[in-house]
Amino acid sequence: MQQAVHKYLSALEAGDAEKAAALFVHDGWVAAYQSGFDFGPDADRLRPGLICHLMAIQHYRRAGMRRYDFLGGEARYKRSLANAEIPLVWLDVRHKLPWQSRRQAVSSP
Repeated sequence: MQQAVHKYLSALEAGDAEKAAALFVHDGWVAAYQSGFDFGPDADRLRPGLICHLMAIQHYRRAGMRRYDFLGGEARYKRSLANAEIPLVWLDVRHKLPWQSRRQAVSSP
């Protein structure tokens, strides 16, 4: 039986500014897929992105989730909030087209 993947929008409102992160949740794992923040003039002081992710991490930990994953890419907030790093492996898979197989067979001695 296949388990469903749920998509949630975690939102934080601070005054006129809104912060949000799109999260996918599956089998105890939360993937922070995309986030967007209205950084405004006080962003350096208030750190809305960090606060939004921190609140989401706390919420999902209380809900029994085992992992909050920031996914790929380098960012200071990820290094600030993460307690572990899992190496990301990129794999490029290409299907051999029928005419590519024939050409190789013909050119072989």
